[in-house]
Amino acid sequence: MQLFRWFNSHGHWFRLLVFITSGLPALVLLWNILRHQLGYNPFETLMARTGFWSMVFLIITLAITPLRRWLSFLCKILHRRYGKRLADWNFLIRSRRMLGLYSLFYLSWHAAIYLHLELNWQGQWLWQDLQERPFLVAGLAGWCLSLLLGVTSPMVLRRKLGKRWRQLHRAMYALSILAVIHVLLEAKLGEREAPVYAALVGVLLMHRVLVNSIKRWQRSDDNGLEAKR
Repeated sequence: MQLFRWFNSHGHWFRLLVFITSGLPALVLLWNILRHQLGYNPFETLMARTGFWSMVFLIITLAITPLRRWLSFLCKILHRRYGKRLADWNFLIRSRRMLGLYSLFYLSWHAAIYLHLELNWQGQWLWQDLQERPFLVAGLAGWCLSLLLGVTSPMVLRRKLGKRWRQLHRAMYALSILAVIHVLLEAKLGEREAPVYAALVGVLLMHRVLVNSIKRWQRSDDNGLEAKR
């Protein structure tokens, strides 16, 4: 319990830890590129790794608010003295924007690899691929939506947009659906990751539907922001 209280009081250290940890996959991948350790098909390796980490950070970002709710419910059952402080996990809420931006970072890297190595930045080839491969349409739409959320994530824009900012960032749910459609349509025979992603996103989205439908599950401060003290 003391660990959670310390993180809530010293959230900058937790955010620094999140920043360093989240960047490690990129550093490892860069090291593999420099050492020519990408296997017999470097393009597929690069696409698989960047796509994987983009999806991982998207799911983690999507899971933070449900996790707070689940912990709050659990603490009510256990009647723990510090239940609210444990359940709020403000140090995670404050790191959510960074995690979302890391998802955009890996997704943009994923898209750039495809555009550079597969299409050589040729617009007409991209248009042709979009017509022939539906999963690319979902992927491009997801990247555009992710970019919009990333651009509007700074605090100054959050203050200017007010309630509209919260409404705009609910597009995170649409982004997660587009990401699942992309990986399901693109998945090759034998790949098991795509159904796992779909199941995780499905659970998180169903949680949101149930919370909006059942009043007794709603929290007065359930706005996706930091919990009041």
